[in-house]
Amino acid sequence: AKQLMFAFRSARGYFSLISMLCRQQGLQLERRFSERFANGLRVYSMFVKECEDRDEKIARVIHSISLLHTVPTTSPLMEQLRDNEISPQEYAYGVSCATFLSYFTEESSDDYLQLVEAVKRSNIADDATLARLTSLRAPPLSIPRINQCLQDNIGLLKLIYTNFREISVGGNVSGVERLEKEVRRVVHNERDELILLSMIRFNQCVLKTNFFCQRKTSLAFRMSKVTFTFPIHFSFSPLQPKLYLSYTLFIFPFTT
Repeated sequence: AKQLMFAFRSARGYFSLISMLCRQQGLQLERRFSERFANGLRVYSMFVKECEDRDEKIARVIHSISLLHTVPTTSPLMEQLRDNEISPQEYAYGVSCATFLSYFTEESSDDYLQLVEAVKRSNIADDATLARLTSLRAPPLSIPRINQCLQDNIGLLKLIYTNFREISVGGNVSGVERLEKEVRRVVHNERDELILLSMIRFNQCVLKTNFFCQRKTSLAFRMSKVTFTFPIHFSFSPLQPKLYLSYTLFIFPFTT
């Protein structure tokens, strides 16, 4: 048997997660041990039985663990991951997009957008106008609502993740238009359509990410200077309905 050892400085347990990933790869575990040290480090030791392509399967498990330990494992998408409907990479991508959209998106009415344009043209922002803008401004999309959209559209989540990988690894953006047409063809709920289209636009804005790196303590995305023009838009200020992204966004910092 071959011994695997994983060490984490974290309060949450990883036994069930590691065992699930090994099982999905067809690896059988003989013995499993866990030991916690005074400095907060927890070490998991596992012995893997001999099987075909064992080293390759172990490498995939290690890569998956290095990714999943940077994101919450409490998302409803974990159900699809356990059932092997999505891969660990697709799970981490879905959780990252849900977090990003919940931070930076809002669904605004036509009245809000028209009022914003009028204020920008006149350069007048008195208290009454700002109060009206605030009342018309819709709250950000919630993570549960985004997760529900992803769970209802697992097939599209997988396609959008594939597009993210092609853009991030190979710089191939040729399939974006075709993917947007597929979303509009399949999805009949307007809000779901906007969420999924915003994920595609998110893919286009990623200049650099450590998503596919073996060693990381957080997920980071360097975003390009791109204007978002969907009805769901990215905004920090009621006077700026479009957010120009040109910074590195850290989604999930490593926490103990």
